[in-house]
Order: sequence, then structure tokens, then C-alpha cells
Amino acid sequence: MESTNQNKDWEIQLFDKVIDEDEKYEQYSEDFFSYLSDAAKDALGGKGLKKVLEAGCGTGAIGKRLLRKFKNLNVVGVDISPNMVRLANDGTRSYKAINGNLEDEKLFAVGYFDAILCGFILHHFPSCKKIVSNCARWLKKGGYIVIAEPNGSSPVNKLSKAARHGLEGIFGKEWVIKKRLATPNETDHTVDTYRKLLEQNGFEIVFLRTEHFGSQKISLRSIGSLKEIGYRLCNKAFKGDKRSGSSIIIVARKN
Repeated sequence: MESTNQNKDWEIQLFDKVIDEDEKYEQYSEDFFSYLSDAAKDALGGKGLKKVLEAGCGTGAIGKRLLRKFKNLNVVGVDISPNMVRLANDGTRSYKAINGNLEDEKLFAVGYFDAILCGFILHHFPSCKKIVSNCARWLKKGGYIVIAEPNGSSPVNKLSKAARHGLEGIFGKEWVIKKRLATPNETDHTVDTYRKLLEQNGFEIVFLRTEHFGSQKISLRSIGSLKEIGYRLCNKAFKGDKRSGSSIIIVARKN
């Protein structure tokens, strides 16, 4: 049986290479951040909340935008890629990134954070069971976890991952990383998976919604555009259902 632990080397290989070759690291759109911060404003900007963990911080794009919106915060970023951490530590006030393993429960002390932001990081783990458990451990009672991830309940995302697995079978996993299609770790977890894990770890879900943050331009020559068309069709066919939306936003409170 294949291990459900994350292969760290694959993640470091991909993300360190992106930086080493001076390619632009993908930033989250202002529209997406605006929606995320509004959905999570009580969790991330509430009175008394100070210490926030940005899990899988990359270059710190979301954490630094949070600091501009919520002045009372201190953000700690953690990432597996040393080069990402190096770039994240650019002198931004109240922001510090460290190189670390989110599957290591001893990475932070029990009850250290008021809130934890998992912004498109959990799908980089074949199983996010250990990460959610660690987040519960690191959060204070009454603290919040904010999750923004690809929607594993979406038929389009399921088909996309099946296609990637097919390419891995034909060309090998290293080829997939080399082409920067993904890392073999990547798994889009379902809405029900997140619900179950959060409840098992003592969280109460206070906000859950699927959403699609898509491109307005469509070209029939682009694979991305074919996915965009699929997302739009699913949004119409499954409106209000967990299968609609390319992404899922969840805010949960630790009891």
C-alpha cells in the first residue's frame, strides 16, 4: 500500500526549481484574497487574535496581505522549500517565515496560535489527516482554522487528477514534476473529507462554501480553458451543491 505521508523531496524539487530559474511564483488574485479575507474576517481580524500561522507559506503572499488588512496580527509562515522561505523573509514587518515540516507535531508548541491559515497547501499531502490534527494541537481553544483548497468533490478536479495519474503511469512521476504539472503528492480532498477531519479534531465549522475563481478568457487551444469551461458547466448543473466550484473555503473554530 502506498504511503499517505508527503514525499518532501518532490515538493522541494518543484518549488525550489521554480525560484532558482527566476520564474514568477504564482500570486493569488486580489479578487480571491478579497473574498477570502471577507469570509475569514472574524477568524483573522477578530479582537484578541494576534498570532497567525500561514501553513505552506511559499513567498508569503497571503500572510503579507493579511498584515496589510489586519494591523494587529503577527504572522509566522512555514514552508518545506528553503528558497521560498528565503524570499518570504523580505523584511516585512510582523512577518517571519521558517523552513519546516507540517507533519511534525513538535514544530510548534501546544496552543501557540490564535488562527491558522491553510491557503492551498493541504492538497499537497496525499492525506491531510496529520496536518489537521497538528493544527488542532497548535491552536488555542476558541482559535480558528481557515482552509482554502481545490474542491476534491468537483467532477472537473477529479477528472484532472485522473489524467495526471495517467501521465505519471506513462512517463513517470519525475516527468510530471519536470513539466511542472504538479507533484505526485497532490490530492484534491473532498468536502466530506474536510468536514469529517475537522469534526474529529474538535472543530465546529462556522463557514463553508464552494467557489470558482476562474479566468474570464477562454481559448480552445488551452487545456486551462477546457477546465474553465468544465467548471462553468458544473456551476450551472450543480449550483449550490458540493460538486460546484473549483475551490472550497472553510472557517472552523476549535472547541
